[in-house]
Amino acid sequence: MPNPPITFTLLIRAEKTSWVSITADGKPVAEETLIAPAHTSVRASREVVVRTGNAAGVSFLLNGKEIPAQGNDGEVRTYVFDATAVRVVPQTQPPATNR
Repeated sequence: MPNPPITFTLLIRAEKTSWVSITADGKPVAEETLIAPAHTSVRASREVVVRTGNAAGVSFLLNGKEIPAQGNDGEVRTYVFDATAVRVVPQTQPPATNR
């Protein structure tokens, strides 16, 4: 009998009202505005991608490990979580225009 896939849980907490877009293992889970104080959680076996419109207002709990808010008010940030860590995806800068 095969072992069930190992899953992890990510708790997304909005200390300030923020929209979030959540994808788990490549499947869209939610796109909503969390009205502070609010939270939502998601389970995945490979990765969770969270895009938020207010990086200063959203913190996370990854398998019980505190991950504080990282960013500024109104800043759009994308986070990629796996079972052990988080990385912030750099925002692409618009191309510079020559004048």
